[in-house]
Amino acid sequence: MRFMMLRSSLLFDAVLLIVLLALMYAFMQQHHRFTAPSSLSIAPEPLNLEEMDKYGHKRRPAADTSHLIDTRIKMIKDLRAKHCQKLIYSMKEKASLVIDFNDYQFYDLKNTMQSILNQNYDQLLEEIIVVDDGSTLDYIRQDAEKYIKTVPKARLVQFTTQQGTLKARIAAMKEVKTDIVVFLEANVICNRGWL
Repeated sequence: MRFMMLRSSLLFDAVLLIVLLALMYAFMQQHHRFTAPSSLSIAPEPLNLEEMDKYGHKRRPAADTSHLIDTRIKMIKDLRAKHCQKLIYSMKEKASLVIDFNDYQFYDLKNTMQSILNQNYDQLLEEIIVVDDGSTLDYIRQDAEKYIKTVPKARLVQFTTQQGTLKARIAAMKEVKTDIVVFLEANVICNRGWL
């Protein structure tokens, strides 16, 4: 009796395996994505020392994902109540915006900056001060300098050693041109009407 149950179980497993293989074959034929490799040997990528920083990290290009960032941020819906969306505020004074970052927070900062630039805040913002709080990675310092030069109304303040968020913001306060100062974290996505 056990032999019959084992035999029927094995037969069921074999049929199931054949059905799965047939489905996989049909999927592969339909999508044409799966091709056999031309060679089975895998050669390691040559190490390019110009792409490495002094700590051995691979450099990431500054505009690596800018098109993806821009697309995702534009898809964020305005979540304010309908009556709030219709309100128009008049501001007599402009504000200075201060954002501080350190090392890899720079890539989050680019998202924040893009979300601000997607809004039309020319009448509200006098300047954007970006504080590099002692980034230790040279390529991030260089990428930040290049990126901030492309952003209108933005200035970069760099420290050689990490000061901490509070001291970095106090130093930025000495640089502002307006009476109104808004502080943002480097990982914030600003939606419509946030200012």
